[in-house]
Amino acid sequence: MKEVIHLFTYAPLWQTLKDKGISQYELIKTYHISTGTLDALRKNKSVTMNYST
Repeated sequence: MKEVIHLFTYAPLWQTLKDKGISQYELIKTYHISTGTLDALRKNKSVTMNYST
């Protein structure tokens, strides 16, 4: 079985959200972050974001 090595981590993001009292629910409802993006972040996968006005 291959060992998976993560080259990056979103641990600082989760800590910042915790420190600021921002929940994952709030990211979805207020900041319009998709559940798929949150899932990728939780799994330390790469994500891309587009901002549209």
